Amino acid sequence: MAFAALLEAHRLGRVRLYQEAPFAPLYVEAPGELQDLDAERGVA
Repeated sequence: MAFAALLEAHRLGRVRLYQEAPFAPLYVEAPGELQDLDAERGVA
């Protein structure tokens, strides 16, 4: 149930999910962190 809620939050744009490869750790970024992490990664 929690994973389904996480996917719904991602669909609504409330969190960003990041995973480097299948079965690798799944990282969840909160909206306040998105701009800081995008700057670190060089994402526009």
